[in-house]
Amino acid sequence: MIQKLITLGLLSISSFLNAEVARPNILFAIADDVSWDALSCYGSTMVKTPNIDKLAQQGVLFENAFCAAPGCG
Repeated sequence: MIQKLITLGLLSISSFLNAEVARPNILFAIADDVSWDALSCYGSTMVKTPNIDKLAQQGVLFENAFCAAPGCG
């Protein structure tokens, strides 16, 4: 009887942990040698980046971010 209760409890926990959870879509892009003014979403008139602009419009555009270490390898 106790084994059945333990098994039932473990199955309940397992199904709870495996339940569909709404997760956000996150795209974290790291590029080497790209400054803030090299993207048109940040105001560049010399470079056109329509795909990155679309991501910026539909997502989050960081306007006050800093890199403490270089992103190159």
